[in-house]
Amino acid sequence: MYGIFLILVLVVTGGLIAWLGDMIGRKVGRKRLTLFGLRPRHTSVVITVITGILIAGSTLAVMAVVSADVRTALFSMKQLQETLARNQVELRLKDAEIAEKQRRARELEMEIATRTSEYDTLNQQFQAVLNQRSAVDEALKKVKNQLEQIQGEYTRVISDYGFEKARVDRLKELAAPLAKAVDDLTKQVESLTREKGKLEAEISNLRTDLFFGNVAYRADEIVLSTVIQGGRPIEAVKKDLLAFLNGPADEAARKRGAKIEGKQTALQVVPEHFNQAAELIAGTDERVVVRAISYTNTLVGNPVPVYFQLFRNQRIFRKDEVIASRRIDTALSPDQMLLEILALLSDVNERAIQQGMVTTAEGTVGRTTNWTEIPDTINKIRTYAGTVTVQAVAQNDTWSAAGPLQVRLELRPESRP
Repeated sequence: MYGIFLILVLVVTGGLIAWLGDMIGRKVGRKRLTLFGLRPRHTSVVITVITGILIAGSTLAVMAVVSADVRTALFSMKQLQETLARNQVELRLKDAEIAEKQRRARELEMEIATRTSEYDTLNQQFQAVLNQRSAVDEALKKVKNQLEQIQGEYTRVISDYGFEKARVDRLKELAAPLAKAVDDLTKQVESLTREKGKLEAEISNLRTDLFFGNVAYRADEIVLSTVIQGGRPIEAVKKDLLAFLNGPADEAARKRGAKIEGKQTALQVVPEHFNQAAELIAGTDERVVVRAISYTNTLVGNPVPVYFQLFRNQRIFRKDEVIASRRIDTALSPDQMLLEILALLSDVNERAIQQGMVTTAEGTVGRTTNWTEIPDTINKIRTYAGTVTVQAVAQNDTWSAAGPLQVRLELRPESRP
């Protein structure tokens, strides 16, 4: 419709100017008027030329006024051509840059494949060293048993020496080969001990070089926790402890890749420590939070030695108590604000764990807040200027043996919206 309107305006304008030029030419011809001292016939020609010039000029003027594209074509064509040329040069540079990045990406893929192959080779070497260490440990155990037997025999012979003086010669004859055997076995033990030390050093180095993906648990990491009622017979407490260790705690460890060779379990605990924990639980009338804690760093495929941490049931947070807080700049993006709030909730979880609260298999204290509250909190923060303090407040009185911990988020702005 815009093009049709423009054509109509040009046609009407041109027709009007032609009509006016014709009327003026007729009057000049009838009255035989002259311009600039020219003859009437020449004057008519001048008027006709002027009329044509006016038609062309008015056409261009109307098009320039009505259409921005016409103005650009008439007055900015050179600039557009220069801009187009610069853009084409930039496009070629971008194409070259993309090609270079694609080449580097291919090189990185090749390097990743090489590193992966090296890792697989290293892992195979590590497994071979582990197998070799097991064989050496078994051989060392046998040698130690033999040495203990020979040393026991030698001790018995020496103790009977004063009572059987008549058999001294024979005992000496027996003692000489026994002493030689002890010496030989001692040398074997020393040699095996040195070999064991080398293997342990190699294993330690290999563990250091391996990626963290091969570690099932790190030292002092929580495997799982539970709640056991105290004040009961010790046998009942032991039964609950065993059910916890051999049940959910063992299942959690096996999901992380830990296991005992030749068995369907993954956890190991010192019997004395187990009995001591059972006695402590039985000696209190309260509910007790029991945590199974990894004693050392444990690789995938190996058993997890654990010990117990015990916490009596106690109130760790009061209702409306501020558990943790974090100052957030309102100029941050929503994604950055979300990261800050998640860090605040992580601080809440860490403090609850330090207070002895029961945890889940994922190492958390349960549902800390309603997730639908977080977007609303972010929207509220964005209505303020400057810095806002976000507080995680306990919704109810919270006890260590009764989860989950529930909090709400409150804002303390430094300025009004």
